[in-house]
Amino acid sequence: MSPVPFRPLLWLIAVLTLLLPRAFAAEPPVPPWQSSLGQEAPLVGRIWQPSTGRFLDVQTALDQMAGARFVLLGESHGNPDHHRLQAWLVEQLIRRDRRPAVAFEMFREDQAPAIQHHLSRSPRDAEGLGPAVEWERSGWPDWEHYRPIAQAALDAGLPILTANLSNERIRAMVREGAPPPERLGLDAPLPAPIAEAMAEEIAVSHCHMMPDHAIAPMVEVQRARDATMAWSMLEGAAAPATDGAALIAGNGHVRQDRGVPMHLRAIAPRAGVLSLAFVEIGQETEDPAAYAARWDGSLPFDLLWFTPRHRDIDACAEMRRQMQRRSR
Repeated sequence: MSPVPFRPLLWLIAVLTLLLPRAFAAEPPVPPWQSSLGQEAPLVGRIWQPSTGRFLDVQTALDQMAGARFVLLGESHGNPDHHRLQAWLVEQLIRRDRRPAVAFEMFREDQAPAIQHHLSRSPRDAEGLGPAVEWERSGWPDWEHYRPIAQAALDAGLPILTANLSNERIRAMVREGAPPPERLGLDAPLPAPIAEAMAEEIAVSHCHMMPDHAIAPMVEVQRARDATMAWSMLEGAAAPATDGAALIAGNGHVRQDRGVPMHLRAIAPRAGVLSLAFVEIGQETEDPAAYAARWDGSLPFDLLWFTPRHRDIDACAEMRRQMQRRSR
């Protein structure tokens, strides 16, 4: 019997057949925009990397996220596109064989028992997670915006983490000057430039309507909240069958210079940390650097992903109206 001829082409096809599904599998499309304002702006949908001064395609950005132990996904709280993209990114990390615990700024540490109780009975039920923590009383946007993020984690069997201080703790710090939790290790004062920058940020975010005497305690609260989120991520990453952690939080918390990343670097200096801010398009130019005016003249994130605006309102005018209604 004559030997079977070696056919290199058939062998190559067989090998590629095994590799192609994993190496070149099409990613699910990025969710379509729900917000309508500024959809046609040139920056919308683009991802900017300040450190290199260049735009990244989605796959390159995903690869960078998958290579970081801690991924921080910022947001403008009321923009539904930001929450849809956060859920999509958690799903994409899982598709890349990452298993991050998912921490939420919106969940307080005192809500952990209610979350554990609900998930012990219904481990895949993200729909019921909102009612379990009385979400409708929280002041956050509708749970339906955040539910897909939690569902992506629960479908993969990943932990949901509380990442914020309790309201009682915050009130004690603001009204009584109580110290932050000892476990956070915040004995040393903030460097003066960071404290001053945070004080200005708080004053501006409250439309300069906050009494001056309340600003310093609020700086300490902000610092303690950021440290709490960092510790939550670190502890979640150490849980069985997890691989790092992802944080869902406002853009101010995920900034690299003085937010949660600063505390992560202090706790785990060798761990990779990547922060991404979802940024609503504004009236700025097509140059991403123009957006630095929103953050003290810098772009303190590893990546910025530009999205449409959810709505055009004068936030300070709205705050004044709310204060007037409360005073009546």
